[in-house]
Amino acid sequence: MKHRGKNKPKNEMIKAGRWLVLPIILVLAVVPLLVRAKVYSIGLSQFPWFQNDQMAAELFLQVKQQAIIAVAILMLVIISYYLIGALLTNQSRYSDGFLKEKGQWRWEPAFYPLAAYMLLAIISTVFSPNAQYGYRGAHEQFESLFVILAYGVMVVYTFWAVSSEQAMKTLEIGFLIGISLLCGLGLLQITGNDLFRSALGAKLVLPKGMGGSLNFTFPLNQVYLSLYNPNYVGMYVSLVIPVIAALFITNRHLKMRIWYGLLIGSLLLCLIGSGSKTAFVTLMFSTLLLLVFYRKKLLQNKMITVIGLTVAGVFVVAVILFMGNSFFERLRASLQFSGNPEYELSELLTDQQKIQLTYKGEKAELLADAAAEGGFRLQSPDGQVIPSIFSEENQVIAFRQEPFTEIPLLITDQNEERTELQWQISGIAWDFAYRANEFVYITPLGKEDQLVEVEKGLFQNQESFATHRGYIWSRTFPLLKKYIFLGSGADTFTLVFPQRDYLGKSHNNFHNTIITKPHNLYLQIAVQTGVLSALAVIAFYLLYFIGSLKLYWKSDFSGYFSKVGGAVFIGSIGYMVSSFFNDSTITVAPIFWTLMGIGFAMNAQVKKEMLTGESKE
Repeated sequence: MKHRGKNKPKNEMIKAGRWLVLPIILVLAVVPLLVRAKVYSIGLSQFPWFQNDQMAAELFLQVKQQAIIAVAILMLVIISYYLIGALLTNQSRYSDGFLKEKGQWRWEPAFYPLAAYMLLAIISTVFSPNAQYGYRGAHEQFESLFVILAYGVMVVYTFWAVSSEQAMKTLEIGFLIGISLLCGLGLLQITGNDLFRSALGAKLVLPKGMGGSLNFTFPLNQVYLSLYNPNYVGMYVSLVIPVIAALFITNRHLKMRIWYGLLIGSLLLCLIGSGSKTAFVTLMFSTLLLLVFYRKKLLQNKMITVIGLTVAGVFVVAVILFMGNSFFERLRASLQFSGNPEYELSELLTDQQKIQLTYKGEKAELLADAAAEGGFRLQSPDGQVIPSIFSEENQVIAFRQEPFTEIPLLITDQNEERTELQWQISGIAWDFAYRANEFVYITPLGKEDQLVEVEKGLFQNQESFATHRGYIWSRTFPLLKKYIFLGSGADTFTLVFPQRDYLGKSHNNFHNTIITKPHNLYLQIAVQTGVLSALAVIAFYLLYFIGSLKLYWKSDFSGYFSKVGGAVFIGSIGYMVSSFFNDSTITVAPIFWTLMGIGFAMNAQVKKEMLTGESKE
């Protein structure tokens, strides 16, 4: 039986190739724009560190999760269609290289560690005690197991689909249109005309029956685009600007250069409006890479060099005008290693018999004692009682020995079942209860819990580093010992992070905050799907990095594939660097993984051109 696709005219194959990139355009250009209010069950009220609310509404994450999974399913359907055709006829239905090229299956060695990551994610989630969160996506994240698997599908599908210059050019235009629309949203937001805060925006975002207006936690002029969090704007810009800047340097068409330049300027304004600090560091690094890799092009075209330097200068001036010199001071302060301050309250623990604290370097224990005034006594660890006096009128136990004279104990309520206590220490009210012969801590949410000793790791003495990321990292590193082979399950970081570290949180401005992410992609992967899976992701990227470095280090970027490939390579480095300070988020990660598929596809085409001696503009 002859296969009809074998005799397709060339223009029909090109048209088919362009249709194949439409799902990719959806990922790059449409999914980031999706905003839709959805009500969901949080499923965390059983934990003492979380509120009692059972239901919540959000705008940005669930709709993207559903769209990403839907697009990945569409990609799988297309792959299956062509795969069945290839297996039945021993050749690809699409003869321009979707699955096969010249009779050979198209594949990359880097896809093996990628497959290992996917497999470990599945096993980690299936065997997780919190698997339900991994299947549906967790509160404030919604990067479920199925989303992680979708990332893998996107990489491979994109690698297969972008097999011609015409397909890549179609994809590039679609991506640029999506970036342009996002920039439009950002420019409206920075001028105080946020679409989503308007009546029109509410109608677009809120389903029928869900009336009212939208309220946001960030100020009116702060830029968040449609990416949920202003910090994610920084991550998006860190990924996209280097790609566009590299294309700006290499593209000779004036109209495209004008488009690239306008997008770069708009994205920089969005970055300023977002207030994200880490993105500035990433962009400085990416700029250095651009200067190194595109040195030949920059030396050949001095006009582009002058324009680039002018844009950089204007950008610095704009940052100063919009945000002031204090921004750079805050950036410097957040990235320096300054050590932890001396906290007045350095230890606070509870067990069934006592409350143990260290205040201004002095240790003491509070115990219930019916013979003591007020029913409680404070003593040193060796049992020596610290004198106190009890005020019946104010229900206050005042201690008579330094430094504990500064922290009187207030009895806020007392009945047959329990006695409620409050200690005002260093400006924070710590609430406790004594009942059934045991002390319990009353969380800011009014729930009972215990104050426990939390294991600390790297950065434990640099907790304020990178806007207190040092604190989160210091509590995350010890978790890795438990998750070397298998992780806690997709989207379960919130559940395994030591949320009961109430004292540590109070020292680092997280007193009434739930830590839902580690602010480090590599730690996030290592905890949720295992250290081995994190190594697999790193191996996947290193294979791409080494292959790209060999291709583009001495490249003159004269061919279209090398121009796009080099641009994606620089952008991917920016993303991997920014990932030391940011998590994988469903708002930006799909773009990165799709660009990785483009990167592998471009590298394959560049290698083919090198073998054949051809290079197309």
